[in-house]
Amino acid sequence: MTCRPSVRNMFLSVSISLLGFVGTPRLAFGQANPLPSGSTIPGTSWQVQYAGPISLSFDASQNGFSTKGTLIETTTRNNIDPLTISFQQVFETSTSSVSGGLRLLFKETVTNQSTKDWAGYTMQLIDNTPAPNNPPSDSHPPEPHFHPNDSGATFPPFNPVNLPDPATTLNIGDGINKVAIGGDFNVTSLLLHERQFAIGIIPDPGRRTFDLVETPIPTPEPGGVALVATLVLVGSVSLRNRRRKTV
Repeated sequence: MTCRPSVRNMFLSVSISLLGFVGTPRLAFGQANPLPSGSTIPGTSWQVQYAGPISLSFDASQNGFSTKGTLIETTTRNNIDPLTISFQQVFETSTSSVSGGLRLLFKETVTNQSTKDWAGYTMQLIDNTPAPNNPPSDSHPPEPHFHPNDSGATFPPFNPVNLPDPATTLNIGDGINKVAIGGDFNVTSLLLHERQFAIGIIPDPGRRTFDLVETPIPTPEPGGVALVATLVLVGSVSLRNRRRKTV
């Protein structure tokens, strides 16, 4: 007995749909999907803007700590200039929540193709639309902030201790390890949080914006500290000799 064409077509349509070949694009479970500049972060009312060499993707399945998922950055740097990812709220909200708003886990791999080793790495959040601390909270200030300790963030090859939490700036390093030329700096499970506020708490249209600025910290040149000390010593000896000649 053969299947009628209509039945056969129905089975084919269902099979193709299940495989994700038709219909609207959606995030696959357990898989990071590209997030081009100008895209809305899935599950949020926030867009991201950035330029090369930054590349972003998003994994909605890695959504611990009440987040919408994990924002993943992959960047190869040939210099130590600051790089910026901008975040913009695209829809206003009617409520002001202390623990709500934009909550993401952040993960990245940054490859050092510059001309210097890195002794550390700075990650800074810059608030472009300041808001009052209302409702008040010390653990969730109105500025965009990181929670490195709450989420158990790691920063290989560095093992920083006593990082502030919450923090608007993280100066990551341990005074021992470095990112050699050709090596990678990594971040895993870093919680990023930006509160949202109702119109009236902040001016209309009630949408916030902030920047994430990242900057490598180059390793000091060999003998650089000693050279500075020598120059200071030579300068003070020269100054003393000059004073003796004028007395």
